[in-house]
Amino acid sequence: MKKLITIFLLFLLMHQTSFAQYTKEDDKPKKEDKSNHSEKPFNERIFWGTGGAFSVFNRFLYLDISPFVGYKVTERLGAGFGARYSLLRDLDFQENYSNYGGSIFARYKIIPQAFLHAELEALQAYDFNFMSPNYGGRAMAYMGFVGAGYMSGSGGLSFNVLLLYDLIDHVNSPYQNAYIFGSAGMPIVSRIGVTFNF
Repeated sequence: MKKLITIFLLFLLMHQTSFAQYTKEDDKPKKEDKSNHSEKPFNERIFWGTGGAFSVFNRFLYLDISPFVGYKVTERLGAGFGARYSLLRDLDFQENYSNYGGSIFARYKIIPQAFLHAELEALQAYDFNFMSPNYGGRAMAYMGFVGAGYMSGSGGLSFNVLLLYDLIDHVNSPYQNAYIFGSAGMPIVSRIGVTFNF
């Protein structure tokens, strides 16, 4: 019986040491694990895109472009800044009305297809305050948007749809005629665009 136990123990010992053999694979340098977001290089953490619109309605032509660039702080959280230019052209009277400015924003992915969005935007627009001595002239407009977006795509390129509520609802906001429920309704706007690498 002692011989049997000794043979069994020797067999176990040889079996365990066989897994610890040296191989040439041990000399190869280990590849860096890029799954940890904090180790990703700077250029892989940058995302960018644009929103835009084009329409002709009644006697007006409307163009809008809003490029942006952001940085992924974590795999889910990104922040950045953008620019916006919009043009409204009265086709009958050949007059142009333009708005331009910039914004800062943050996005947080809830799931891979949906994200929360917050944005502060300042635009050089027009003074719509009837009580202002500068009525009809150039004036600043400030918007504070909060809302959510949905994105769909592959290969890093996604198409986005956002619904945003303007917390400020500034009197000079150029979005008032674009509110989903009309200019007298709740200050909710929709946006579409494309994003790469978010």
